[in-house]
Amino acid sequence: MESIGIPPAAADDPHALNDRAMALDDAGQYEAAILDYTAAIALDPEDADYYINRGASYDALKNYALARKDFNKALRLCPNNPDAYNNRGVCCRLAGDYAQALEDYNTAIALEPGFAMAYRNRARLYEALGETAKSEEDWARAAAIEANL
Repeated sequence: MESIGIPPAAADDPHALNDRAMALDDAGQYEAAILDYTAAIALDPEDADYYINRGASYDALKNYALARKDFNKALRLCPNNPDAYNNRGVCCRLAGDYAQALEDYNTAIALEPGFAMAYRNRARLYEALGETAKSEEDWARAAAIEANL
């Protein structure tokens, strides 16, 4: 893994494993990232972020069942995590479960009204549903939030 500039992680440090897994994700090495996230989870199974991150890797591989399982676990550990709702929403949208995706995006936005990414993702869902006015409204909200950062 060092050959692509990713440093080795201490096998007993879940944070180091998570950091390396995130670098692997960025490099498109999702299978390797999943191995590191899984090792981090084995060391610290109560950290919701590890499940969210691994779920995103599964999502990138189009393994929506395992992605959703990880997002569900993250939400059991941290039920008010807008990132978990947003990510599960993406997974559900890509898997064709539009009703659950909409519910998840709405929850993410309710928990964090300034969550531009959730507005963008909901806009994509509205586009898929043919709800152009709602989509345009969410794109505008996301742009306004980002303009104020």
